[in-house]
Amino acid sequence: MNQNGKPNSPTIIFIHHNISHWPYLADSNCEYEKNHGENNIIGIKKVIECNNKLIYETIDTISKHDNEVFVVFQSDHNWELSNIDQNKYGDRNRIFNLVNYNEKCQKQDKFLSENINIGKFILYCATETIPKF
Repeated sequence: MNQNGKPNSPTIIFIHHNISHWPYLADSNCEYEKNHGENNIIGIKKVIECNNKLIYETIDTISKHDNEVFVVFQSDHNWELSNIDQNKYGDRNRIFNLVNYNEKCQKQDKFLSENINIGKFILYCATETIPKF
């Protein structure tokens, strides 16, 4: 890393974060709280609110060190909620995607409409090559 905290070479960091999975061990402020039950809607809501805060903090912290960074957040397939009510919460084939990207990629964001293309999108932007969709 250089003196500003930015990596000297391209870097990929993968984090698998489980806070929004059962047993839902956080409240809306990310303080420890055990929310009982796999299908506990209130517990799920609290950890999602906590997760939202953590996402914003993470992007803000990373962006302070590197304004050309790509950050991708993807959810899993909503297993517990889809078991409660598939019509209301989805059928496990739609996921949450949040992508932070630099100015070079603004004209290519049309490729973000499908989950599978996010990896291709990032590689295109990082290498400035033409994607084959």
